[in-house]
Amino acid sequence: MEIKKIGIFSLANLMGAMHVLMGIVSMGILSIFGTVSVTFSGVDLATLFGLSGFMLFFVVVFFYGVVGWVSGVIFAFVYNVLARVVGGLKLEVK
Repeated sequence: MEIKKIGIFSLANLMGAMHVLMGIVSMGILSIFGTVSVTFSGVDLATLFGLSGFMLFFVVVFFYGVVGWVSGVIFAFVYNVLARVVGGLKLEVK
């Protein structure tokens, strides 16, 4: 079996969704560390950091999704061009 062509928007949507999930996980972890560090630092900026951190969470997750989608478009396009020249990816399945 040989993959001769990848659907550009199919791969882009998949990679965009995967990057959104990675953004949610990574920003969740960073939010926990940020909350703990602000709480134990003794500085009373928790409200400011809390609000900006909340907004930053969504901005970064959105940015991850956009970057994943664009990289999916680029990867699929380059793969399709190279697959015509050198042949597609060969897979063995049972």
